[in-house]
Amino acid sequence: RLRWVSIIYLSALLTFILTGAWFYPEKFNVEEIDTVFLNITFLIIFTFLGLFAAAAQTELLDKRIFEYEASTDNLTGMTSRRAFLDQLRTAVQNLRRNNDKHCLLYIDLDGLKSVNDTAGHSTGDLALKSITRIIRSTIRGQDIAGRLGGDEFAILLSNCDTQAAMVIAEKIRQAVAEYRISHHGQRFTVTASIGGVNIDQSSHDIETLIESADQACYTSKRSGGNRITLANVERSGE
Repeated sequence: RLRWVSIIYLSALLTFILTGAWFYPEKFNVEEIDTVFLNITFLIIFTFLGLFAAAAQTELLDKRIFEYEASTDNLTGMTSRRAFLDQLRTAVQNLRRNNDKHCLLYIDLDGLKSVNDTAGHSTGDLALKSITRIIRSTIRGQDIAGRLGGDEFAILLSNCDTQAAMVIAEKIRQAVAEYRISHHGQRFTVTASIGGVNIDQSSHDIETLIESADQACYTSKRSGGNRITLANVERSGE
């Protein structure tokens, strides 16, 4: 868009100068005509280069902003669902070349609907942001956390065995359970139902992994919530 503006601007500038030289020749001395047009040429070139560089920089900035918005959840600032699934797919594909082992955690919050219904969605949004901070402060630097939508999150624990994954999941479960939401003198508690699945060279596609982790999470929720279920082994927070 800015490139067309640049071209139109330069065309108008050149037309204005040449028209002036044609209709008002007395304004130009014959001895200086070469110098004038040489200066005009340099002016056009430098103006065009400047506008072109500005247009290219603006397009690059717009592209980066678009990529950031597409890969980031608007409310929490976490990785968006689409970007998370892309990174999960990449991790699964890389398993074919490496002997890595990862773990996928699926988190569904218990009790957030009650907060929304009683204290309003603004309070529920604040709770989601606070829980996002809890998750980020608990996972490691190489891990990826994303919001899949609503009150559901997913975490890709990179190069993480089952025992280490359970330790991280338990820290998240406990920290969320200890978090309190206050609203006009009322205090609410939200807990986390967590399901997990190991990712190794036997893993095939991310759809199966997401479904397995989601089913494990559902098992935790169906059993009362505030639990971790991984590989058919249930751990209670009670």
